[in-house]
Amino acid sequence: MNQLNQQWMTGPEFLYLPEQSWPHDITRVDNDEVDKERRKTQPVLIITSTQDAIDCKKFSSWRRLLRVTAYVLRFVHTLQAKKQSNTDKEPGGPLLPREISEATDYWLIQAQKPLHQRVANGEFKMLSPFTDEQGILRVGGRLKESIMTYNRKHPALLPHDHQFSHLTMRNIHESGHNGVATTVAKTRENYWILKAHSLAKTVKYRCALCQSWSTELNPK
Repeated sequence: MNQLNQQWMTGPEFLYLPEQSWPHDITRVDNDEVDKERRKTQPVLIITSTQDAIDCKKFSSWRRLLRVTAYVLRFVHTLQAKKQSNTDKEPGGPLLPREISEATDYWLIQAQKPLHQRVANGEFKMLSPFTDEQGILRVGGRLKESIMTYNRKHPALLPHDHQFSHLTMRNIHESGHNGVATTVAKTRENYWILKAHSLAKTVKYRCALCQSWSTELNPK
């Protein structure tokens, strides 16, 4: 029972693997038996929070984290809709951009939780932080009248030591395997990670491809 409860809270182990490694064969079931059981049960929303269902630290891919989170959020929304309207309609199809955006906002809010008290204490006055309508902490400043996109004018504030921050910068670095300064600049188009240069150095140092190139250029 404990193993079953753990699987319910964290999801099956294959969710943390690359999608190409997910199982393709699904055990066949008796549809008549399924219908009988469905008539006996009522949907109950058991997940108390998405954070209970997903452990960010178990992911090494930013994209995979957002996809899994988006599917979990879709599942939660479906259960909530069933509870309110008593419908059995199941959403399907590929994830929509708004679902990925919702998953991103979810992890931004989770990662920012330790920052709120520090903001209240005036620790980041130079950044003029504010909270937007979605509850996301953003950098303010004098760029609010510029023609830049909203995210570039007001990047989301993130701590350097949260797994989501690490995955975010790693994803940006791996898009071009650029140097530290370029990686930080690209990151700040959407996110203002504290101690960004230090994190970018760590990401680059741990990048297997960058290390391979460095070895080829500087053989012993």
